[in-house]
Amino acid sequence: MTPEVEAAVREIANAYAQSRLDLAEDRCGGALVTLADVTIADIFMQTSTWFGFHIVHTYPYADVYPHFVRHDLSRRDDRPLGAAISLSTF
Repeated sequence: MTPEVEAAVREIANAYAQSRLDLAEDRCGGALVTLADVTIADIFMQTSTWFGFHIVHTYPYADVYPHFVRHDLSRRDDRPLGAAISLSTF
């Protein structure tokens, strides 16, 4: 992983210390990240989810999206989750 990606992973791990972080290097200097058991805001029907995303080797000069979440994640107000969120199909 590049130093920038390593720093981003450390920042995520510190910010979500109560969640389980699974990490895999992508062989290009980036990282595939999954955070499990993340407590989410009460605007959602569910109380927690997992997040999966790819931090590419050009970070911080590249966006980190999409973010994948549990397949049944839904908002209480029935509004869409947003353009950068993709429901998991597995």
